Amino acid sequence: MNPLTITRRALRDVYVNVGPMFVATVLWWVLLPTIVMIPAATLWLFSVADPRLGTDTGRPAFRESLSILFRSIWRGWQLAACTVPVVGLMVFNVRYYGSSDGVIGILTPVWLLLVAVAALWTLTVFALGALREHPVKKTLRIAGQIVLYRLFIGIAVLLLTLVGPFLLLGSLGWFTLPLIMMLPVIAASALDRFVLTTLAIPIYDPNAPTTERVAERAAGKR
Repeated sequence: MNPLTITRRALRDVYVNVGPMFVATVLWWVLLPTIVMIPAATLWLFSVADPRLGTDTGRPAFRESLSILFRSIWRGWQLAACTVPVVGLMVFNVRYYGSSDGVIGILTPVWLLLVAVAALWTLTVFALGALREHPVKKTLRIAGQIVLYRLFIGIAVLLLTLVGPFLLLGSLGWFTLPLIMMLPVIAASALDRFVLTTLAIPIYDPNAPTTERVAERAAGKR
């Protein structure tokens, strides 16, 4: 599993489905100030960014997609209640102990790594929650296993699709705001691929050569 490949394919997914992806990310930003809808909107964003939509399964109509959003409110808050406090605790530890002198202050990089792990686990929980209808406890457990198994690849995916581009585009000025607004759905698409690939769930690639074409190429090399 290569984080660069995941990032490249996520960018291609967003480019090919730019219409629904743009609507999804704009609606996510619109719902962000409501606070109440943030967990459901995040689940919905991951479901819209599912790379299997439009290939393995049909992409739902806008009205059906909105119904999915409102049906996700309770499930979204269940997942958020189990994950967001962990991220908050890690951030508090960085702020509190990072300003301390002595041995505790030296451990600041460790706390930063724990923040990254907690953030990756939280986003993986939401991605898995959108992709699979598992109970909450099972979703938390499988997401934890995915993060432990593919920790550094997951962190690399986040750096390539969210953190790095945000810092780069943010430094260029306000005219990059439309691109910054697209970062959540790009990261969601990449994390969906990260989760599906780790779980060995096939993702149909319409650009991949067919079995017959592969056989023809193999025969031609003989």
